[in-house]
Order: sequence, then C-alpha cells, then structure tokens
Amino acid sequence: MIEIKEGITNLFIVGDIHGEFTKLVHDITFIHKLKNSVIIVAGDSGFWYHKPGYYERIWYRLKKRLDAANNMLLCVRGNHDNPWYYDPANWSGYDRWKTV
Repeated sequence: MIEIKEGITNLFIVGDIHGEFTKLVHDITFIHKLKNSVIIVAGDSGFWYHKPGYYERIWYRLKKRLDAANNMLLCVRGNHDNPWYYDPANWSGYDRWKTV
C-alpha cells in the first residue's frame, strides 16, 4: 500500500521520462510550480540505465524539492523498466518516490 502525503490535492500524469528525474522535478517545481501533487510517471520511467546506488543519489538530491512543494512521484513500470526496481522492498526509505 502506498501512503499518500497529507495535503495532496492534485494529480498529474506524465510518461516516458526515460530517466530524466532531475528534469521532471525541476519542471514540476520551478516551471509549472506544482504543489500538493502526485505525479504519476505512466511507464518507461527509466529504471534500467543505472545501478541502484545511482537512483539513491538522485533521490537525495530531489527529496528537498519534493518535500518543499509537497509533491510525490509514483512510477508505473513500463515495458523498458527493470522489474527489480518495482519491488516495494527495494524502496522502503523513499517516502515521496514510489514504484508501483
């Protein structure tokens, strides 16, 4: 079960970001100024290019922006994504970035 943060009032859906998490978070927080939102990445998130440590480093860079805007990312597995990343046990410490 995924816990949605308190105060979330908006839902947005994007797709095929192919690993461009930093650009996505920049666009939603600085360009579009989205707040209190769940952003669903509907497939081909980009979880196949790098080893798990890479995504952990990205997460810690993006967490502050997601926290400040009360935004969450939910990534749905696409046909090019590695299934390992979609096991909830591999994402236990990531409260604003989940895979489903």
